[in-house]
Amino acid sequence: MTKKPDILRIAIAQLNPTVGDVAGNLAKAREARADAARQGADLVLYT
Repeated sequence: MTKKPDILRIAIAQLNPTVGDVAGNLAKAREARADAARQGADLVLYT
């Protein structure tokens, strides 16, 4: 039996937040997370 190497897929989300728009910024972050997950990411880093 061969063992596959453990792989951690990391995505980087570069967002452009709007000052004071908490709900809008959260929506952007959630969309970035969902997009990264669809592409197979295990971890999302926000910049």
